[in-house]
Amino acid sequence: MSRIKMVEPLVKIILEEDKETRKDDFKLIAEVYHRINHEVGKLSFNVVMLGHKTLNLPPVETITRARRKLQNKYEHLRANETIEKLRATEEEEFRRYAKEI
Repeated sequence: MSRIKMVEPLVKIILEEDKETRKDDFKLIAEVYHRINHEVGKLSFNVVMLGHKTLNLPPVETITRARRKLQNKYEHLRANETIEKLRATEEEEFRRYAKEI
């Protein structure tokens, strides 16, 4: 099974339980990491980021991709309108940037 399919159910539970994680990817990532490995909160940022494979933590991109997919599929899991607009603007800016390369 792909990593994202393993992470997606956990992301969905977290989005349902904690509305703040719907609008803040860092809160979502922290919560996913904590639920996978309860020791993460005791470790330094560098240890977590550089040792994510050893700690059995999914890449940040996997978590955010799962969030995007779930928020596209389930309207009740979406962030507020302000956050949705901000994300759309940032996505458009990235698309323009990507075309420049």
